[in-house]
Amino acid sequence: LAETASRPPREIIFIIDRSGSMGFGRNRDGKTQMESAREALMLFLRALPASCTFNVIGFGNTFSSLFPTSQPYTDATLEQATRYAATMEANMGGTEILKPLEHALRGRGGGGRQRQVFVLTDGQVSNESQVFDLVRAACSDGVSRTFCLGLGGGVSHHLVEGIARAGRGTASFVVGGDAEALHVQVLSQLKQALQPSLDNVTRWYG
Repeated sequence: LAETASRPPREIIFIIDRSGSMGFGRNRDGKTQMESAREALMLFLRALPASCTFNVIGFGNTFSSLFPTSQPYTDATLEQATRYAATMEANMGGTEILKPLEHALRGRGGGGRQRQVFVLTDGQVSNESQVFDLVRAACSDGVSRTFCLGLGGGVSHHLVEGIARAGRGTASFVVGGDAEALHVQVLSQLKQALQPSLDNVTRWYG
Protein backbone atom coordinates (compact mmCIF):
# COMPACT_ATOMS: atom_id res chain seq x y z
CA LEU A 1 0.00 0.00 0.00
CA ALA A 2 1.35 3.41 -0.93
CA GLU A 3 1.78 6.31 1.48
CA THR A 4 1.12 9.84 0.35
CA ALA A 5 3.69 12.57 0.81
CA SER A 6 1.47 14.28 3.38
CA ARG A 7 1.58 11.32 5.76
CA PRO A 8 4.58 10.64 8.00
CA PRO A 9 6.46 7.37 7.52
CA ARG A 10 5.43 4.45 9.69
CA GLU A 11 7.09 2.02 12.05
CA ILE A 12 4.96 -1.14 11.92
CA ILE A 13 5.33 -3.87 14.53
CA PHE A 14 3.53 -7.21 14.48
CA ILE A 15 2.97 -9.06 17.76
CA ILE A 16 2.10 -12.68 17.02
CA ASP A 17 0.59 -15.06 19.57
CA ARG A 18 2.64 -18.26 19.48
CA SER A 19 1.17 -19.79 22.63
CA GLY A 20 0.22 -23.45 22.69
CA SER A 21 -3.48 -22.75 22.18
CA MET A 22 -2.73 -21.43 18.69
CA GLY A 23 -1.99 -25.02 17.64
CA PHE A 24 -5.04 -26.63 19.23
CA GLY A 25 -8.21 -27.40 17.33
CA ARG A 26 -9.08 -26.63 13.76
CA ASN A 27 -11.63 -24.31 12.20
CA ARG A 28 -14.13 -25.32 9.56
CA ASP A 29 -11.47 -25.00 6.85
CA GLY A 30 -9.19 -27.40 8.72
CA LYS A 31 -6.65 -24.75 9.75
CA THR A 32 -5.21 -24.15 13.19
CA GLN A 33 -5.08 -20.57 14.45
CA MET A 34 -1.29 -20.70 13.97
CA GLU A 35 -1.76 -21.47 10.29
CA SER A 36 -4.16 -18.53 10.01
CA ALA A 37 -1.62 -16.31 11.79
CA ARG A 38 1.12 -17.35 9.36
CA GLU A 39 -1.13 -16.57 6.43
CA ALA A 40 -2.21 -13.22 7.88
CA LEU A 41 1.36 -12.14 8.65
CA MET A 42 2.49 -12.98 5.11
CA LEU A 43 -0.39 -10.91 3.72
CA PHE A 44 0.52 -7.99 5.95
CA LEU A 45 4.20 -8.20 5.01
CA ARG A 46 3.55 -8.17 1.27
CA ALA A 47 1.29 -5.10 1.57
CA LEU A 48 3.48 -2.84 3.72
CA PRO A 49 4.33 0.65 2.41
CA ALA A 50 7.85 0.85 0.98
CA SER A 51 8.83 3.75 3.25
CA CYS A 52 8.12 1.94 6.52
CA THR A 53 10.34 0.22 9.05
CA PHE A 54 9.02 -2.97 10.62
CA ASN A 55 9.58 -5.79 13.08
CA VAL A 56 7.89 -9.01 14.19
CA ILE A 57 7.57 -10.18 17.81
CA GLY A 58 6.47 -13.69 18.73
CA PHE A 59 5.16 -14.31 22.24
CA GLY A 60 3.92 -16.94 24.65
CA ASN A 61 5.32 -17.22 28.17
CA THR A 62 8.22 -15.11 26.88
CA PHE A 63 8.76 -13.12 23.69
CA SER A 64 11.41 -12.65 21.03
CA SER A 65 11.88 -10.24 18.11
CA LEU A 66 12.83 -11.03 14.54
CA PHE A 67 15.17 -7.99 14.46
CA PRO A 68 16.87 -6.24 17.42
CA THR A 69 15.19 -3.01 16.28
CA SER A 70 12.73 -2.20 13.49
CA GLN A 71 14.36 -2.40 10.06
CA PRO A 72 13.75 -0.68 6.72
CA TYR A 73 11.37 -2.55 4.42
CA THR A 74 13.65 -3.97 1.73
CA ASP A 75 13.75 -7.11 -0.39
CA ALA A 76 16.23 -8.62 2.06
CA THR A 77 14.28 -7.86 5.24
CA LEU A 78 11.02 -8.94 3.59
CA GLU A 79 12.62 -12.27 2.71
CA GLN A 80 13.81 -12.72 6.30
CA ALA A 81 10.37 -11.91 7.67
CA THR A 82 8.65 -14.20 5.19
CA ARG A 83 10.88 -17.09 6.23
CA TYR A 84 10.09 -16.32 9.87
CA ALA A 85 6.35 -16.26 9.16
CA ALA A 86 6.48 -19.56 7.28
CA THR A 87 8.18 -21.34 10.17
CA MET A 88 6.27 -19.90 13.15
CA GLU A 89 5.04 -22.61 15.53
CA ALA A 90 2.67 -22.57 18.50
CA ASN A 91 5.46 -23.56 20.86
CA MET A 92 5.95 -20.69 23.30
CA GLY A 93 3.70 -21.77 26.19
CA GLY A 94 1.02 -19.54 27.71
CA THR A 95 -0.46 -16.22 26.63
CA GLU A 96 1.56 -13.46 28.34
CA ILE A 97 0.83 -10.42 26.21
CA LEU A 98 1.79 -7.57 28.54
CA LYS A 99 5.59 -7.73 28.16
CA PRO A 100 5.69 -7.86 24.34
CA LEU A 101 3.26 -4.94 24.18
CA GLU A 102 5.41 -3.00 26.62
CA HIS A 103 8.49 -3.75 24.51
CA ALA A 104 6.82 -2.74 21.24
CA LEU A 105 5.37 0.49 22.62
CA ARG A 106 8.33 1.79 24.58
CA GLY A 107 10.00 5.02 23.51
CA ARG A 108 9.11 6.83 20.32
CA GLY A 109 9.41 5.84 16.69
CA GLY A 110 12.72 6.97 15.20
CA GLY A 111 12.85 9.66 12.52
CA GLY A 112 9.45 11.10 13.46
CA ARG A 113 7.71 7.88 12.50
CA GLN A 114 4.18 7.03 13.55
CA ARG A 115 4.14 3.61 15.22
CA GLN A 116 1.43 1.11 14.34
CA VAL A 117 1.30 -2.11 16.37
CA PHE A 118 -0.71 -5.10 15.16
CA VAL A 119 -1.59 -7.88 17.60
CA LEU A 120 -2.69 -11.28 16.24
CA THR A 121 -4.09 -13.61 18.92
CA ASP A 122 -6.60 -16.34 19.67
CA GLY A 123 -6.28 -15.94 23.39
CA GLN A 124 -7.64 -14.73 26.66
CA VAL A 125 -5.62 -13.26 29.52
CA SER A 126 -6.27 -12.66 33.21
CA ASN A 127 -4.72 -9.18 33.36
CA GLU A 128 -6.82 -7.36 30.77
CA SER A 129 -7.10 -4.15 32.80
CA GLN A 130 -3.32 -3.95 33.12
CA VAL A 131 -2.93 -4.54 29.37
CA PHE A 132 -5.46 -1.83 28.52
CA ASP A 133 -3.86 0.65 30.91
CA LEU A 134 -0.44 0.06 29.35
CA VAL A 135 -1.73 0.53 25.82
CA ARG A 136 -3.78 3.61 26.70
CA ALA A 137 -0.81 5.30 28.38
CA ALA A 138 1.61 4.43 25.57
CA CYS A 139 -0.74 5.66 22.85
CA SER A 140 -1.83 8.86 24.59
CA ASP A 141 0.79 11.00 22.83
CA GLY A 142 -0.68 10.37 19.38
CA VAL A 143 2.50 8.72 18.08
CA SER A 144 1.48 5.07 18.55
CA ARG A 145 -1.69 3.14 17.75
CA THR A 146 -2.68 -0.49 18.29
CA PHE A 147 -4.75 -2.79 16.10
CA CYS A 148 -5.89 -6.28 16.98
CA LEU A 149 -6.88 -9.27 14.85
CA GLY A 150 -8.72 -11.99 16.77
CA LEU A 151 -8.40 -15.50 15.36
CA GLY A 152 -10.86 -18.32 15.95
CA GLY A 153 -14.11 -18.72 17.83
CA GLY A 154 -12.53 -18.88 21.27
CA VAL A 155 -10.80 -15.51 21.24
CA SER A 156 -11.74 -12.97 23.89
CA HIS A 157 -13.65 -10.17 22.17
CA HIS A 158 -13.17 -8.05 25.27
CA LEU A 159 -9.37 -8.38 24.96
CA VAL A 160 -9.22 -7.76 21.20
CA GLU A 161 -11.62 -4.81 21.25
CA GLY A 162 -10.07 -3.42 24.43
CA ILE A 163 -6.54 -3.35 22.97
CA ALA A 164 -7.83 -1.62 19.85
CA ARG A 165 -9.95 0.88 21.79
CA ALA A 166 -7.14 1.76 24.21
CA GLY A 167 -4.77 2.28 21.30
CA ARG A 168 -7.17 4.22 19.05
CA GLY A 169 -7.08 1.49 16.41
CA THR A 170 -9.45 -1.13 15.01
CA ALA A 171 -10.44 -4.65 16.01
CA SER A 172 -11.07 -7.40 13.47
CA PHE A 173 -12.11 -11.02 13.84
CA VAL A 174 -11.62 -14.04 11.57
CA VAL A 175 -13.58 -16.99 12.90
CA GLY A 176 -13.77 -19.59 10.16
CA GLY A 177 -10.28 -19.53 8.66
CA ASP A 178 -11.62 -18.65 5.21
CA ALA A 179 -8.69 -17.40 3.11
CA GLU A 180 -10.73 -14.75 1.30
CA ALA A 181 -12.17 -13.36 4.53
CA LEU A 182 -8.71 -13.26 6.09
CA HIS A 183 -7.34 -11.40 3.07
CA VAL A 184 -10.13 -8.82 3.27
CA GLN A 185 -9.65 -8.27 7.01
CA VAL A 186 -5.86 -7.92 6.77
CA LEU A 187 -5.92 -5.38 3.94
CA SER A 188 -8.80 -3.46 5.53
CA GLN A 189 -6.99 -3.23 8.85
CA LEU A 190 -3.71 -2.15 7.25
CA LYS A 191 -5.57 0.51 5.27
CA GLN A 192 -7.14 1.76 8.51
CA ALA A 193 -3.67 1.94 10.11
CA LEU A 194 -2.45 4.26 7.37
CA GLN A 195 -5.36 6.64 7.92
CA PRO A 196 -5.68 9.31 10.66
CA SER A 197 -6.56 7.87 14.06
CA LEU A 198 -10.12 7.06 15.08
CA ASP A 199 -11.82 8.17 18.27
CA ASN A 200 -13.82 4.96 18.57
CA VAL A 201 -12.85 1.38 17.88
CA THR A 202 -14.26 -0.17 14.72
CA ARG A 203 -15.08 -3.87 14.62
CA TRP A 204 -14.72 -5.98 11.49
CA TYR A 205 -15.78 -9.61 11.22
CA GLY A 206 -14.85 -12.25 8.68
